[in-house]
Amino acid sequence: IFPQIAAFQRFLTGFIPFAFGDILYTIAIIYLLVKLFKTIRLLFQRKLKWPYFFLRLSCYLKAVFGIYLIFLLAWGLNYDRLGIGYQTHLVPAVYSAEDLKMVTNELVEKMNADRRMMGSEYQYQTNREIFNTSKRAYQTASDSFPFLAYKKLNIKSSLYSRLSNYMGVTGYYNPFTGEANVNVWVPRVYIPYVTCHEVGHQLGYAKESEASFAGFLAGRVSNDEAMRYSTYFDLFSYANRQLYNVDSAAAHNNYRHLDTLIKKDIREIREFNRRNRNAVEPYLRLIYGKYLQLNSQPTGMLAYDEVVGWVVAYWKKYGKI
Repeated sequence: IFPQIAAFQRFLTGFIPFAFGDILYTIAIIYLLVKLFKTIRLLFQRKLKWPYFFLRLSCYLKAVFGIYLIFLLAWGLNYDRLGIGYQTHLVPAVYSAEDLKMVTNELVEKMNADRRMMGSEYQYQTNREIFNTSKRAYQTASDSFPFLAYKKLNIKSSLYSRLSNYMGVTGYYNPFTGEANVNVWVPRVYIPYVTCHEVGHQLGYAKESEASFAGFLAGRVSNDEAMRYSTYFDLFSYANRQLYNVDSAAAHNNYRHLDTLIKKDIREIREFNRRNRNAVEPYLRLIYGKYLQLNSQPTGMLAYDEVVGWVVAYWKKYGKI
């Protein structure tokens, strides 16, 4: 039933030009903080009897469980669906160092080709244009994989983009409004593929590796070189990191073969990460990792890296990336 739920959500909020879900979150947070403050104040003033306090607490818990039930019905059950492996007849590959070398070598070639095509003075599309480009990429991908059909565009620039930088968040799906929210204050090279990843969530791929793989299937067939480059760039980052763990020399060799423009993009990202480094982000990543573990992704934050297994499986089946 999720395709019907998602279509209805996108119909309700798709025409709104801003991230409506972010507004709802803001209102909810302010409301809860005010309620909490008032309750604590009444307790300290001894104006709130303990029986009434526990009655209030039970009401809050009922509200929490009600929201969680809505979350499950609107989105959470996707964590237990058969998923993209069932649809593509692929199983994430157990890959060797040699597999990683072959895949990363091909990724380097494709990255270099697309980045050179873009040129040194390339100006990325506007956010809205990138969102539309991602929709067209999914439409193209649906010719080969019909389950990737994406009709109603509902992608928004997150109102929390600047704050997200300090949280290490590049995008997120709002399960209550069906909106795909993209952090547009990250280096531009990230945004096209992040958008495709979030559309993957909109199509019901709850697990991070599956949403990333859906984004790969769409991004790789885009007629926009920046979309393809962003897709290969992100996947190379995951795959080369895995290769580094088993053969650091081969990983370093891959880096040496990158075009100078790609190395410039990497330096920009490193500088961006350095500027936004803070003491809070590691704890937020730990919390989100626990959330992923509770939702059928036992490796936690490493679930993002598992897209490598899907890409290797695709490469083994089709002989290309």
